[in-house]
Amino acid sequence: MPMTQTHSDYVRKLISSGAKSRAILVLEKMHPADIADLFGTLTPSESTGLVEILHSQKIANKVLVELPEGILHDILERLDDEMTAELLAGLEPNEALAFLEVIPEERRDVLMNILSPLKRNRIEQLLIYPEDSAGYCMSTSYMSVKADLTAAQAVEVIREQSEDVDVPFYVYVTDDDGRLSGVVPLRRLVTCPQNTTIRKLMMADPFTVNVNSDREDAALLARKYDIMAIPVVDDNHRLVGVIPGDSLFDVIEEEATEDMYRMAGLSEDDRIFSPVSTAFRQRFPWVWVNLFTAFIASLVIRAFQGTIESVAMLVAFMPIVAGMGGNTGNQSLIVITRGIALGEMEFSSSLKAIF
Repeated sequence: MPMTQTHSDYVRKLISSGAKSRAILVLEKMHPADIADLFGTLTPSESTGLVEILHSQKIANKVLVELPEGILHDILERLDDEMTAELLAGLEPNEALAFLEVIPEERRDVLMNILSPLKRNRIEQLLIYPEDSAGYCMSTSYMSVKADLTAAQAVEVIREQSEDVDVPFYVYVTDDDGRLSGVVPLRRLVTCPQNTTIRKLMMADPFTVNVNSDREDAALLARKYDIMAIPVVDDNHRLVGVIPGDSLFDVIEEEATEDMYRMAGLSEDDRIFSPVSTAFRQRFPWVWVNLFTAFIASLVIRAFQGTIESVAMLVAFMPIVAGMGGNTGNQSLIVITRGIALGEMEFSSSLKAIF
């Protein structure tokens, strides 16, 4: 059920009073994303209590992965290493990386040593790629079959794979060397005649991104062609992972946030509840640049001091000119930034855009 202020107040009251069993009954009916909204209204002790309740119900990792980085950092800071490692163990490798990013490096090593060798190895495989690359945000769990199977045989194969699969929309076709040959939408597979071969069903040469490509390339590809997941291949065209739809949405949101922050001269780490010292350090250089340009504008005005003294009416127009100039500049900045973010403007067309 959707979160309302009444639900939020009621759950908070149950947690603060220690009525865990009643809180569990309410939380069981809520979506993890709605439960995540609660953390913005809870005190630190109440947040810890809620995490313990969610952990006992085996859904803490599903809820915490929905949290903004700032809140997630504060919560993980209050949890012990054992509980944090348990949360990481229940996440997909790319989701576990999102947790590890907000944890100090020295603690990160401790948590990695607690994890099972298999989970640790899967996470470390993603860590070898640059942070903004497709390989860093891909999922290594997907459904794959061979091209010479029939539809009935392929369904049996993917039944065995389905429990650990994070991308249920497509079945990927690979050869004996793991090279990507094609893709079959799951709907087409289950609705076709059972003796149809995968080779006849598959769409050859699907859209892919290289494992070292920028993650924004994958997001732009998905948005342009309405694809719910993008396969990631290495230099030999071997399938190494898939970027699922939810990760693509996150990439689009993060890239849009980054572009908006750059437009305002802010760091992408700046948030509403960032410490004052952090906000000051990140914003002061741009404030100083703005102050410097303001002094230049004042010098220009001073150069025309004699004209202004002789025609005092000009003073009334100065704020109008400044306001209109600032407004027009902001409009142009937003349009250009959007064009760059959506790939509508290339370097070759920049002079035309400026004109």
